[in-house]
Amino acid sequence: MKEIVQNTTEWENKILEKIEDKEYRKDLLKRGIKVTVHGEEDFPEAFYEYEKMPKFIFYKGNLPNFRTPIVSIIGARACSNYGRKTAKELARDFSNNGVQVVSGLAMGIDSFAAIGALEGETPTFAVLGCGVDMCYPTENIALCDEIIKQGGGIISEYPPGDEPLRWHFPARNRIISALSDAVIVVEARKRSGSLITVEWALEQGKDVYAVPGRISDKMSEGCNKLIKSGANMITSVGDVIEDIYVEASDNPNISVRKDLAKLYACVEDTPKSTDQIMQSSGLSLEETLNQLMQLQMLGLVKEVSTGVYVLN
Repeated sequence: MKEIVQNTTEWENKILEKIEDKEYRKDLLKRGIKVTVHGEEDFPEAFYEYEKMPKFIFYKGNLPNFRTPIVSIIGARACSNYGRKTAKELARDFSNNGVQVVSGLAMGIDSFAAIGALEGETPTFAVLGCGVDMCYPTENIALCDEIIKQGGGIISEYPPGDEPLRWHFPARNRIISALSDAVIVVEARKRSGSLITVEWALEQGKDVYAVPGRISDKMSEGCNKLIKSGANMITSVGDVIEDIYVEASDNPNISVRKDLAKLYACVEDTPKSTDQIMQSSGLSLEETLNQLMQLQMLGLVKEVSTGVYVLN
């Protein structure tokens, strides 16, 4: 494990030493807690694509399925009735359309997004700023339980027992955006903490959407400013779903996730090596291998011999 995980901090090394202990992992499992480390099979694929990501993740329930779309819905804690209703309805509609919803489970928009997603048909997920053995805020304990019960998961980079410290929350926002294909801001003041997640999303190259609000409404200042600055405006889930998927140029009956479309277009019926695909796509070797793996999992590409790929 130590050979796999590089550039770790002193704090991370201490946690990794604990995780290496089989008895520690057994104890976690008895408490319904799982842990995965960089390099392990169930470690989130998305974390390999960006810098400053966790080297390990603790979770209860399940992790998101990266073969299907994921959006995060975020916003103000002190939200309006309009914001609550919008977050809940968007999350429910996404869930009913097979899109996984991720939130930070804070009071306000995050909580109503989780509630709405639970009314749909697709598992939902929450990223905490504390250990997964506690729920913050405590008012959402029943919500945490229901997320797990319905096949979703509670996720954190902080080990069990870690308190919800103030500085944990800006850090957890990078995880929320990394897990998502798109970030949706429902309500936010001009200097909202939600905009930290937006900053991470932009740094990671994610699409950002904002729900428009009345120009006289303080709770919509942040969203309206985002739209004015170039963020996508969302009025229904269709606005996002259309952008997440693009039509494959060589087959109008196949839709490919936007982030995989460029590399998919470089794979042909004639076998091509990893190097050839990498050169055609302009992606790095790590990005090429990661995306080829995802396309294989989606059944769109197959490896006919070691390092040689064709369309499936």
